[in-house]
Amino acid sequence: MSIKKMIPRELYSFFLKKKFSPSGFIKNKNLKIKMATTKEEFDAGLRLLHDCYTSKKYMQPDPSGYFLNSFTLLPETNLVVALINTKVIGAVYIYRDSYLGLPSDKYYGKINDYYRKTDQKLAEMSAIAVHQTFRNRDQAIFLLLMKYALIFSKQFLQTSRLILNVGIENQVFYEALWPFERRGGILKYPHSTDAFSIFMGLDLDKINLERRNFLDLNLRTNLNIQSFISQRDERLLFPIRNQGQIIFPTLNFDLVNYFFKEKTTFLDKLKKNDFLFFNEIYLPLFGRNNLEKLVEPSKVDYIIRKYRVPVDLFVAFNVNGKDVFTKMTDISSQGCFVKFPPNQTLTWQGENVSLKFNMQGKNFAIDAKIIWENKGQNSKTPRGYGIEFLKPHPEIYDLAKSMLYSIAR
Repeated sequence: MSIKKMIPRELYSFFLKKKFSPSGFIKNKNLKIKMATTKEEFDAGLRLLHDCYTSKKYMQPDPSGYFLNSFTLLPETNLVVALINTKVIGAVYIYRDSYLGLPSDKYYGKINDYYRKTDQKLAEMSAIAVHQTFRNRDQAIFLLLMKYALIFSKQFLQTSRLILNVGIENQVFYEALWPFERRGGILKYPHSTDAFSIFMGLDLDKINLERRNFLDLNLRTNLNIQSFISQRDERLLFPIRNQGQIIFPTLNFDLVNYFFKEKTTFLDKLKKNDFLFFNEIYLPLFGRNNLEKLVEPSKVDYIIRKYRVPVDLFVAFNVNGKDVFTKMTDISSQGCFVKFPPNQTLTWQGENVSLKFNMQGKNFAIDAKIIWENKGQNSKTPRGYGIEFLKPHPEIYDLAKSMLYSIAR
């Protein structure tokens, strides 16, 4: 919007809060917002992000023409695309926090860890791009992508804070319309002399997406945007959410093989730590035979632990005859993690316990043992206990795996 270059910051902010309204194009029935699931959608989305970010000098050009990083390989990551008919015209990556962390940890890790230690779950928007043909439509495509990100992060990923890095010239836009709050200092992109960004966050716990004035009870924000966000929109295609599901992986073996092995040398260039995470995740998800096609067979068994699927399940936790009702945050065939509120004293290290929970309609009663506790020393894991089952339960992981990949819409 060229108006931001013509008027002072304060006046531009007032215009956004009171007067700004997207054009009628935002109601185009041929528009659709969804998670990328096909080779064609990923190809177009990754190229769009690459071209947009190299043109702004946020990154160096890659020979593949794709925007890829280690986080794009994770099941916690989703590429969301905007389409008009079948043409990809916008894209954004949404990362749910994982034990690998988030892209912004590189520069703003201390801020992210502060939120993690206060029991907030983070999601990060990254690499937002709109095709140049549609950039001057009063931000219509961006607003649709943003609406999807807000709903998806809050209701599906069940996160409490949405964070992002944006160009410093866009600070007022995010503050006035959503409103994000700035955190931390100014970051200069290493590949540019004049590209600067800032770190911003939005507290999702404070907003009610179904209320017309969900962003500001005093109505100091833009009612046009408020109304747009709160209206149900069938063009926003969200995944099917199964019981306890909080991640929605779309990278199957064929897609990983195509984009990270055949079209690029990305897997061959992974740093050791990232490679270990990749093996841990995809050995159980893809199976050994498929994993050996992606990496050297000799490296397949070089892993630290078994991958645990992130979940959000109620669990009855019995220790020393005492029942505690809490939440399970991840699970595998061999163990799980349960979290406890800050006012709960953690004194059960090494104790035998029993767990009762329901997963995908099946009840489980499992004997287990507490093998480690997190009192806050690991910010990427909730406060609580790591639990090892006394015997493996492969059917649990089979249920978790089927739950993750039954998301197509």
